[in-house]
Amino acid sequence: MKKVILATAVLAALVATALAAQKGNTHAAEFRAFYKEFLKAVSSGDREKVAGLIAFPVADMDWVVDGGRRYVSIKNKAQFLQKYDTYLAPSTRLHLLKARTEALEDGRYAAFWDIGETRFTFLFEFIDGTGYRVESFTTGARR
Repeated sequence: MKKVILATAVLAALVATALAAQKGNTHAAEFRAFYKEFLKAVSSGDREKVAGLIAFPVADMDWVVDGGRRYVSIKNKAQFLQKYDTYLAPSTRLHLLKARTEALEDGRYAAFWDIGETRFTFLFEFIDGTGYRVESFTTGARR
C-alpha cells in the first residue's frame, strides 16, 4: 500500500511539473511560426515584412559599426526602413539565419550567435492581439 501511495505521489508531482512548464511557454507554436516567417523575410530581403515584425518603438538597439558601438532607439517603421542596411546589416542578416534560439521567461525568446567573446542577441516578445514581435537587438559579452 505504501508503494502505491508513493507511486501516486510521484506521478502527481511529475504531472504538476509538466503542466507548470507548459504554462510558462503557452505560445511555443506561435513563436515557431513567427520565427519561420521572420527568417523568410530576412533571407528574401523583404524590408517591409521585416519592419512589420518589429514592435516599435525599439528602445534597445545597439550594433558595432567601424569598430565602435552605437546605441539607438528606433521610433517607428519609417525610421527603421530609412536605415535598414545600418540597423540590419548584411552580416547581421547572414548570422541571424543561422542563429540558435532559446526560450526565456514569460514566453519571450532569444535568437543569438557568438563571434569571439561577443554575443549578438535578438529578443522576441509576445504581444496580446498581435503575436510575437522583435523587441530588441543587443550585443554584449558572451557568458
